[in-house]
Amino acid sequence: MIATPNIPQISGLSFEAQDKILDNSKLLYGFVLNEDGPVTSTHRVAQFKDPASQTLLYSPEETSGEIEVFSTQSKPDLAYIRKGWSERAAMSRQSATLVTPGEHRIPTMDKMDAHALHLFGRFQVPCATFHIEPEDLMPSESFRRAVAAALLQPNETAKFHELQNTLSKFGHVLATRLEMGLSLCTTRKIPFKSIEDQILQEGEMKVQFLELLHSAVKNPSASTEKINVYTRGGNPGVLPGLDIISWLSTVQDPTNWMVIGVSSVVPTISILDEPLRSSVQALIASAHSMQLLQPPPIFHLPHRFTQRYELLLVCCTFFEMTPILGARGRNPWGSWRHL
Repeated sequence: MIATPNIPQISGLSFEAQDKILDNSKLLYGFVLNEDGPVTSTHRVAQFKDPASQTLLYSPEETSGEIEVFSTQSKPDLAYIRKGWSERAAMSRQSATLVTPGEHRIPTMDKMDAHALHLFGRFQVPCATFHIEPEDLMPSESFRRAVAAALLQPNETAKFHELQNTLSKFGHVLATRLEMGLSLCTTRKIPFKSIEDQILQEGEMKVQFLELLHSAVKNPSASTEKINVYTRGGNPGVLPGLDIISWLSTVQDPTNWMVIGVSSVVPTISILDEPLRSSVQALIASAHSMQLLQPPPIFHLPHRFTQRYELLLVCCTFFEMTPILGARGRNPWGSWRHL
């Protein structure tokens, strides 16, 4: 039996420590959306209307680790899954990115790789959840100025393209709910043969992940050639070879927590104040009528989403690491489907 790492409770942290977690989360920074996945902007896009307002930061209801396996034929979708984005958040790509005819910042279904299957597995330990209400936010002064400058361009086409550039700088969306913690991940690309083989490959990845974690508990210095892993969060410097237990122990230091999940986002233009927001909406409507803006593309989402409950119960039997390993009684990702 292995001792359970002690995850600090948010309520027990100092205000300085909580501020550090907030800084690491980049909560008030937007995400630029493209086919390589969401990229955090280096420019703050929002601020609180009331300086005394506090973002809602709390320990998650469940701190049990979880193993998830996903598979898709869409490499762009894989990029979002790897960043921990939920289906709801990932679907924001349909409307948040202003795409002009001929541009393919986000590929449509014809970009799907019909001959390859992308597998992604992860074991993650959620430590903190952020939640903010969009109504409590206002645009940062630099974002407001950039949007206002875009609207001062001499014609509708120039205004629209400058607005595109502004969103590509500050971000197309802003996260309103995200999780921080540690995540151990693996990816694999194999030839796609059939749906039956896809299910089989998912099962094999589950088993290999279980074997990896099981060997780590029995023998921290053990290694395996069946699966290659990388980390998000934690201190990777203590992970020589596959010393996963030492890596897990670094969860006790909140400065090691990273964003491992994004479940809710809003378009950055939605936090603009009036009359700026109405002017931007009118510009977008005009771009539609002038055919400067093509209709939102239909996106391919992963063929399958694998439930994890039975797997986690087996995992608990192997590890006896409750609450680090355990079954979570909800599915925050919903059901991935092929649109």
